[in-house]
Parts: sequence; structure tokens; C-alpha cells
Amino acid sequence: MARKKKEPINITPPPTTEHLVNSERVKVVVMFNGDNVICDLQEAVNPDTKERQAYIMNFPYKVEYDQPKMDKTGVVTDPEVKVHYAPWCPLSPDVRIPLNQNVVVTILEPVPSLRDTYITNVQKMGGSVE
Repeated sequence: MARKKKEPINITPPPTTEHLVNSERVKVVVMFNGDNVICDLQEAVNPDTKERQAYIMNFPYKVEYDQPKMDKTGVVTDPEVKVHYAPWCPLSPDVRIPLNQNVVVTILEPVPSLRDTYITNVQKMGGSVE
């Protein structure tokens, strides 16, 4: 019995003239490879079935951080953590990147200071924020 060829699903959202980044959608995406990525996260949904097909990351940045300083007993002596940003996919100029939902471990709310720094970085890179 011949298998019916599935039509490809278009996961690219329609172009928008509105704000590219919504500060309320800023999330930290933890991936299976260990990357922590901060971005404005949207879902690409099949219009017929309403099932999520992929995530769309707007202005994704990989977030790395230094571990807090601890004494020999493991007690944190300086809770301040230094955060470092890098483009998540520096090989492409795209600022909207579709992401297979199967590579995501979890999605988290960022701490307020991380969200604020991210928004400032997006604006410096020419992104529009609402």
C-alpha cells in the first residue's frame, strides 16, 4: 500500500509590522544540549488542528553565567552572578528562528534583571520592543 505524501507544514509566522519582541513573552529556554537561551518565545500552531508545530525564537541569545562564589563548606559568599550573552546562532543574520519543540527540556521565566538586560540588548541590536 502506497503511503500518502504529507504536505509540509509552514511553520513560519506571517510577517508582522508590529513590535518584534513582547516583553511579556521573554523566556529562558533550556535545551537538551545544555544551552540556556533567552528570547521572545512564540508558538507556531497548525491552524487546522491547533497543535503546536514548533517554537519561534525572536532575538535568541545564549546565556552563560559564572557560578556564585562559595567558601570551602559550600556556602555562597557572594550571590552576584555574572551573565554573558552571545548570539544563539551567529552563523545567520535571522532574528526569528524556528525551533523544533523536541529539543526543548523546559521553558522558564527569567529573573527580572535578566529580562531587563535582554530587552536592553535587543534594543541596541535594532529590535523593537513593546
